[in-house]
Amino acid sequence: MQFINPYFCVINDELPSYEEFYKKILSKNVVCLIDQRLTANWDCRKTWVTNDGAVNLDFLQAKYGKLVGA
Repeated sequence: MQFINPYFCVINDELPSYEEFYKKILSKNVVCLIDQRLTANWDCRKTWVTNDGAVNLDFLQAKYGKLVGA
């Protein structure tokens, strides 16, 4: 985990534990960029986007309810 500044970090090598992620990133509202190699097997990478890479609003709306501003 590399902090570029107090408000932005990059995770390139290894995902932190949830406890570490919460303490260092979530609780401080830090923007975090996670390398795509670390998220390659995440289900949301397949279901939240269409084959052309666009956000799959139909899936999100069906799964999570009415989207604000959609």
